[in-house]
Amino acid sequence: MAINLEEHLIGITTIIWVIICTIVALVIMLRYRKYKQNLLIYWGIGWIGMSFIHHPAVVSYIVAFFNGIGLTLQQYLMFGMPLTAITFIFYAFVVMELIWKKRQKIIIMIFVIIHSVFLIIWYFLAITAPTRLGELESIVDIKYAGIASLYALYMAIAFITLGIILSLNLIKSGTKENKVKGIFLLACFISYTIAAFMDSLPLPIWILVSLRFVFIFAAFAMYIGWLMPDFIKKRLVKE
Repeated sequence: MAINLEEHLIGITTIIWVIICTIVALVIMLRYRKYKQNLLIYWGIGWIGMSFIHHPAVVSYIVAFFNGIGLTLQQYLMFGMPLTAITFIFYAFVVMELIWKKRQKIIIMIFVIIHSVFLIIWYFLAITAPTRLGELESIVDIKYAGIASLYALYMAIAFITLGIILSLNLIKSGTKENKVKGIFLLACFISYTIAAFMDSLPLPIWILVSLRFVFIFAAFAMYIGWLMPDFIKKRLVKE
């Protein structure tokens, strides 16, 4: 079975998004060598995890060049969402460390319990009844169902809630640099969440492809908001 044009468009743009997201995460993590702050490593892991949900599509697209059909449903479910669930803990840890350290342990423990239960149920169903988690709509697209849909909704709510709280704390911090960082991070969290939600809907191909560029915008907004490169700082930050 040949890969059709729509699958090529989604496959290629998804690869671009995943690569850019990975580069941004690695750049953040490499700053550890300069600042020796573990949070940089944790944030990089948490951010790269936000692209893991699209990794099965990338792998399936590449595999399709060899077998014509890509990954099976069971193979598609083995990674992606589960990896995002794991790396989300790092993301939540950093946010709690920065804005709510007193309650950090209890909140992180709650997240760990929720995600551990989810992973057990997910892999049980992925092995025994994969169609209860979703069905493949093409080589590069899956329609989640049941607990998968509920978990995706929970992740979106948790991600944007923590992101908005962090962003607003920066905006209200009092320094111009932190305000600018907060604005970029807010743009990142909102654009990523909207794109992720729309990506789960049955939309025309041109919209699905456009959403990949929204994800890419979110990655660059994350880079600017988290690291604030000097050339951006000189233009936007004027104390």
